[in-house]
Parts: sequence; C-alpha cells; structure tokens
Amino acid sequence: MNKILLNFLAVLAGLLLSGMFVSRAVYADENLNVLLPPVSTTPVSKVNSQTNSAIEETFKKESVLLEAQARVWTMNCIIFAEDNKRNLPTNFDKISNYAPDLSSATSTNWEIVSSGNLNGFTNPSQKMLAVLLREKDSRQALDGKFVKVYSFVDGHVELVKSPDDDFTATEKKRGFFVNPQPPASP
Repeated sequence: MNKILLNFLAVLAGLLLSGMFVSRAVYADENLNVLLPPVSTTPVSKVNSQTNSAIEETFKKESVLLEAQARVWTMNCIIFAEDNKRNLPTNFDKISNYAPDLSSATSTNWEIVSSGNLNGFTNPSQKMLAVLLREKDSRQALDGKFVKVYSFVDGHVELVKSPDDDFTATEKKRGFFVNPQPPASP
C-alpha cells in the first residue's frame, strides 16, 4: 500500500477515533503542523467563562491534532521497523522517507524514546507500556495540570496529565517503559 495513503489513513483514523473530526485547513497546515492562535497574557482567573470555553476548545483541538501527528509518526516507525529487520528507528531522519508529507518541523515536537528490535517486546503488556514517542514540551491545561501526548510500541496514543511539568513521576506511577532497549532478536 502506498505510504502516503497509509499516512492519510492513519491521520483520518486518529481523528475519527478521537470522536472529533477537525478540518486540517483551519487547525493545521498541509504537513500536520499545528497552527495555534496567539497566546493570551491575561491570567486565566481574569478571563470570563466564555473565553475559557474558547481556550478549552482550542486546547482540545490542538490535542487532537497532536495525537494525529503521533499516530502518523508511530505508524511510520512501525513500518520502518518492518522494513528493517524489525529494528525501530533511532531518529526522525531514518523515517523521513516514510513520511514525505510531514515536514521536518513536525518532528521537532517529538522525541523517539524507544529503540531496539520489536521482537524484544514479547509481553503484550510491555508493548502497551513501552513509550515509542512523546511530546518534547508539555502544555498547561486550564485545570493547571500539564499534558503531553505519548505513543506506544503497540500503536496506541494517549494524552497524559501530570500535576507538574516533570513527567518522570507520572511515567513511573503509570508503569511506562521509557527508553526501553529490548534485547536484539536472535
């Protein structure tokens, strides 16, 4: 199947599964780079409820787009692994040919945190908890908590919340494998 078609289907599936179909023309450019409105410097406590609703809606749409980006990058990582003796890519340059419709600017929002061979992830729960990609920078939600999008070796994507900007404790509490290096396949 054509890789561009696979990318399109992954994005579309992600948007449909999220329960929210967002027009890419309004909220992202043709490379799935999130387009954000200017950030307000007004303290949240002084913003009226109508503005809070608008900010919350923008935050949700941004999160959906970032989840879609993560799905596309994750699918490309897995396709790369299948084409390379099941070895995961160690950087975005290695998968640039798999995602020609995504710009290099899109990859700057993400970090690859798993490496090694997919055959090393033998336990299904390990695949569900092994972080493949995560957002580099967290975003603060209206409730004051911080969020990042994570994708996992099994292909699913989650929006993860942390009480502070340090996600180390949250990752540990949730049992995530970050930087796992499974043994090379025989």
